[in-house]
Formats: sequence, C-alpha cells, structure tokens
Amino acid sequence: MSTPSPSVPSPAQPARAEAPALELRGVRCAYGDRVVLDDVSFAVPVGQICFIGGGSGCGKSTLLKHIIGLNEPTAGTVEFFGRCFTGADASERRAMQTGFGVLYQSGALWSSMTLSENIELPLELYTGLDARERRALARLKLAQVGLTGAEERFPAELSGGMKKRAGLARALALDPRIVFFDEPSAGLDPISSRDLDALIRDTRDHFGTTIVIVSHELDSILGIGDRLVLLDRDKRGILDDGVPAELRDHSEFASVREFLSRGGERAALS
Repeated sequence: MSTPSPSVPSPAQPARAEAPALELRGVRCAYGDRVVLDDVSFAVPVGQICFIGGGSGCGKSTLLKHIIGLNEPTAGTVEFFGRCFTGADASERRAMQTGFGVLYQSGALWSSMTLSENIELPLELYTGLDARERRALARLKLAQVGLTGAEERFPAELSGGMKKRAGLARALALDPRIVFFDEPSAGLDPISSRDLDALIRDTRDHFGTTIVIVSHELDSILGIGDRLVLLDRDKRGILDDGVPAELRDHSEFASVREFLSRGGERAALS
C-alpha cells in the first residue's frame, strides 16, 4: 500500500530549490473499490512539455482530475513546485490553484459572456485589478493567442480552433506557472490542431510555462512533446516514460514502439 513520503514538505514550508513544477509520489486513483491507477510516481521539471498518454481507458483523464484537485487520491501525494497540494487545507489549496491554469476539452467558456468577460472573470475573482485594468489585460491575453479584435464576440460565434484559443487565453489570465490541457486537439481539423500545438509550444518558449497535456494524439506527442508518460490499463500505472521519439524507436516494450509508430506522419514543428 502506497503511503505519503515522510519527507514531503508541508504547504507552509518554503519550496525546495530546483523543485519540479509537478511531482506525484505513489498516487492511487480509485472510485470506491475500483482502482484505476496505482503507485503512479513521476516529476515534471519546470518548463517541460509533458504528455500523459496511452490507449483508451488507461486513466489519462482520471489522473488529471486527481492532479488538479477535482478528485482526491486514495493514496500518495501531489506537489506543485515543492509544496504539497494533497496535504494542504482548503485555503492553502485554493491559493495554490491560482498558480495553475486548465484548458478543458470543450474549452468550458461561459456561453453568455463575451470572450473579454470570460477572461476578466478570474481576474475579478482573484486579483485587485479594477475594471479598466481587467479589460486591458483581457485584450492582451487574447492577442497572445491570435484573437486580437475578438473581445466582444461570444463563444457560439467562434470556430472550434478559436474556442480552444480563447480557452487558453482564459487559462493564462492569472499568468500561471503550469498549465494543464485535457485532449486539446479533440474535434479539431489537422490544420487547427497543428496551429494549437504551435501556440502551446510558443507559450512554453516565451513565458517558461510548464505544460502538462493529456492526449492520445500521436502527431502532437511526437511534434511538440519533450516527454511522454505512457499509462497502461492492464498495469494500472506507468508502462514507459521518456522522450517520445526515443520511446518510439528504442522502448523495451514492443507495444510502446508499435503504439507510437502509428503516429508521427506530421513532421515535428520547426
């Protein structure tokens, strides 16, 4: 049975020097008696684009929900930048959650709000900025994702790719140090998917943001991923972990090489 490490710092302690952006130690994800994942441990260095991948039903989205606090692990710990998230009280956890952004598969934009209002909402809830400052920052975030001039448009007026861009702008509203993506390319055509990949990579390159992406899109994994943590349904945990192209060519597991060889038709982004 996995138990939290006694060396895990309390949320009140200062972060360790050079602490990973994200670290999981012996995490178990379960729904009642049904264990989906067990003893999951890995660390994501600051500035890395890390994919969590695997076949259907392997627990990718389940793991993401447990990482960001939508569900509680039944064992193990989750840390952000050296501070324990799973052991934090409600106020400490809420403060830590303002340090990361999440882009859900649907974009999760409020349909009754303009794009500007969608981005201004977290600024209103978590900052002391006045209305004029919030609006100016919303324009800046939309410009960063290529949506200059779309401030007064509603989500229903946008294409799928534009909705994903707007969702990313909102996820970046509070200048998070780490951003999580849940199947960001779902429902997008190949060109829109490639454009979104480039935007994700540019966000990391320009702002040093750590990126964690749940995805089964092999072209994206091989195109922009620094790292792939590959989950396996039968193992209920991590089957392999490494640089995507190296896993494709040299993994000790034939199933991993075969899985990754089905993708990669699109050349890596230059």
